[in-house]
Amino acid sequence: MVLKMIEGFKTKQLVYLTFVYSLLFSFLQPNIGRAQVEIIDQVVAIVDDDIVLASELRERVEAVRSTMESRGVDMPPEEILVRETLDRLILDSIQLQLARRYGVRIPDAQLDEAMTRLAQQNNLTLEGFRPALEQNGQNYLAARESLRNDLAVQRVQQGSVMRSINISPQ
Repeated sequence: MVLKMIEGFKTKQLVYLTFVYSLLFSFLQPNIGRAQVEIIDQVVAIVDDDIVLASELRERVEAVRSTMESRGVDMPPEEILVRETLDRLILDSIQLQLARRYGVRIPDAQLDEAMTRLAQQNNLTLEGFRPALEQNGQNYLAARESLRNDLAVQRVQQGSVMRSINISPQ
């Protein structure tokens, strides 16, 4: 088939195509040898169908550290802080996976109510809560999804999902 295509081309076209391809490969080839590997992130834990990344762990450790400092709580040694934070991330992942498996869904209306309560706890309206979060360096949509996940985990912890599980003796 390729030969039939080549036969259909004029010699001038073949020379041109050959030139273009050789030019293309000559530009690409030197870069292949100089390619560098850059580690973007690392997996620190594999949790069933999920992973915990080093960047997630660092972010959570910083958040915990910030919260502890703002409350005047004595800071544990770094090794303990990192280990306990990783344990919490693993537990959260397990619980979120359970919630997904059992179809726990938090409707937007329920999430809006929870966001309103959270805003009121901070003496703000829901409309004023968004700029306040962003002023503290937090993304509103990320905070909203985090709250959705927290509510799903709470539902798992309360056992509403567990009632539908039947454990039989083996």
